[in-house]
Amino acid sequence: METVKAFTRLQSAVETQFPQFAGRLRPPAPFTVSWAERPGAEQVLSLWSATSGEPDEGLLGLCAGYRLLGPHESERERAKWVDLMDGSGLDAVANPSWDNSISLDPNAVRAVYFAAGWVPVLRRPLEADYLAVDLVPLSGGRPGQIVTCGRDVEEKIVVAPDLATLLTALSEECTAGNWAAQTVETTKTELPFLLRQGQDLLNACQDRTFPPQ
Repeated sequence: METVKAFTRLQSAVETQFPQFAGRLRPPAPFTVSWAERPGAEQVLSLWSATSGEPDEGLLGLCAGYRLLGPHESERERAKWVDLMDGSGLDAVANPSWDNSISLDPNAVRAVYFAAGWVPVLRRPLEADYLAVDLVPLSGGRPGQIVTCGRDVEEKIVVAPDLATLLTALSEECTAGNWAAQTVETTKTELPFLLRQGQDLLNACQDRTFPPQ
């Protein structure tokens, strides 16, 4: 249950630092996924037993400017890649000839555009870029490791060994005062979000400045 403890700690940090965001995450709801028995999947299931993520409307991103995805939104994001996939099941990958993906951890994570075994948990708002739980690691990796992936992420790396480590690092940043409340205007409304001071979260992961080593 380390994942749930880490999530609870992150939720408490957000609500303490930014009371206006208290109670904004959705409660857990029933869901089923085809990959529930895969090694590394249990941490995602634990997270989703505690929350269904951010609401579809009214928020832009509560985790350092990124959206915390629940099961239905995560599965929708994975489904966006189906038409590019070759193979079947979780072994399917999107590896088009025009893609320039490389792996900076070549023994641990695949150098492909997207893999069916990558389960997005944090999403860059309005984009198809993610931090994902990797259920199909290479021999030098571990099931459940956190990886960077998505449309604009050519360099795939291992960010953290598991989801609890990632969530704990986020809660420590929030508690340290490294996030700020912001809003962005749309044609219809203003959407609040929590911005990470300094580098964008994915960029910091790519530079290996987050999580702290």
